[in-house]
Amino acid sequence: MCAAISPSDRLAGAGARTAKAPARGETAPAMQRTVGALRLAFKDEGAGTAIADLYQQGALRARFPRTHAEDSPDGGSAAAQPLEAVLLNTAGGLTDGDRLACTVRWGEGTRATVTGQAAERLYRARGQAGPALIETRLDLGPEARGEWLAQECIFFDRARAERRIAMELASSSRLIACESTVFGRTAMGETVSGGGLAEHWRLRIDGRLVWADGLDLDPVGQAVLDRPAIAGGGRAWGTIVYAGPDAEAVLAPLRSRLDAASSVEAGRAHAGASLLGPLVVARLVG
Repeated sequence: MCAAISPSDRLAGAGARTAKAPARGETAPAMQRTVGALRLAFKDEGAGTAIADLYQQGALRARFPRTHAEDSPDGGSAAAQPLEAVLLNTAGGLTDGDRLACTVRWGEGTRATVTGQAAERLYRARGQAGPALIETRLDLGPEARGEWLAQECIFFDRARAERRIAMELASSSRLIACESTVFGRTAMGETVSGGGLAEHWRLRIDGRLVWADGLDLDPVGQAVLDRPAIAGGGRAWGTIVYAGPDAEAVLAPLRSRLDAASSVEAGRAHAGASLLGPLVVARLVG
């Protein structure tokens, strides 16, 4: 037979099981929040890129899968492949008051890819704290090649979140950075009727600000997403940024790929790319 109460309840005592709900006029007790911080740095060891520094705190963790030569489409050696780092949030998701901060530094001549283990989840806010905050800082030294390939954030109904992405590059470095958001899981019949989302991008090259972008949707919901100037009925969008000395050469092939993706099914996706000096910015809505 199963015990009527769990062992943890027995240890906690009867007081834990008979806690009273707040009386009228009283405020609910503040809940414990998720906090995570991660600092990761790469260095060039001649034969390839290696980890120079790793600091992990709270809910943020990094894992480093092995890279094998057979994984390369052109059959190149493992040493020629970029080092890979996979980040994970052990809390399983975020809600109001939660904080994640991640800093990645690519040293001179390094090459590395940083991605996520799974989609981040932004859950319904209780309204007791500010929005969930996700801060990302990407620093690239001379001749470094970095890829920040974050998996999508799933925005659940009445979530509140703010995302800040700051990038610092040398003029000879190259960076691909991707971020995307999905508003509800449509295959599960989910809809978003409220909440708030803010997103801020800043990119500097040799210390000079070359691109700043901001988004602030409050409230956010299906009626807002249906507006032509916002998402035109889309329920997901993404931003791709490529910065490097060859940005102009990247624009035409990128537009060709985006045109092909947009024409797969009428109305399925809308995408465009713009050249802004030393960087290309692409937007996708679907």
